[in-house]
Amino acid sequence: MMTRAISSILALALSLTAAHAVEYEHNGSLVDVTVTEDRVRITYLRPRDGLRRIGVRKGTLLFEGKVEPLDDGGPYVEGMARLFKAGCQPAPYYVHGAFRLGKAFQLNGAAPVFAKTGCRNVDNTYEGSNANMKFERVASRDPGQKRVTQNKKRPGSLCVANISAGGTLNVRSGPGANYGRVGTLEAQDCNVAGLRQCINGWCAVMQLSDGTIGWVSQDYIRSAQ
Repeated sequence: MMTRAISSILALALSLTAAHAVEYEHNGSLVDVTVTEDRVRITYLRPRDGLRRIGVRKGTLLFEGKVEPLDDGGPYVEGMARLFKAGCQPAPYYVHGAFRLGKAFQLNGAAPVFAKTGCRNVDNTYEGSNANMKFERVASRDPGQKRVTQNKKRPGSLCVANISAGGTLNVRSGPGANYGRVGTLEAQDCNVAGLRQCINGWCAVMQLSDGTIGWVSQDYIRSAQ
């Protein structure tokens, strides 16, 4: 019943933003963010000079993904972004983040690192503007569109567990202890939403107090119920 209720909330939220497009500024470029049902596409409207010099044009795809529900019913988006280099095919990489059309948002992931020469991917990084893609709203094409608000003050679906009083749980940029730390959660903190994705004992979560999104070990979280 709970899963059905969450799905109903998400369906309502998506119906209010179906086929709407909003212009955003991203890293010096103007982009178009379009939501159609549960799909999200981000394309360039006016690429910055550096991107134009390497062939990025109006309409070039930057990101394509899907809106999914948080455990508290709010939407987030996940999918594949693309990194560009002159003379190379766009390099795809997975990103995700809390999302609401018309509001500023950020998508995070492990961005590819190209070799200094050629098109070989030699590394990945969780730092910089490609790994932490920020989108600031510029203008909406549909000023009359309805807004769906989210109550961020209500408790999340998860609590920090098995951490001594006064201790903290590291929030990582990826599903493993080898990934960099993006934040911490205090012992017994229950203001945490699960993002319904776990890999090899690590789960994606969002700290509702500040919107931090990352991965924590499944051994240190429990249901808030």
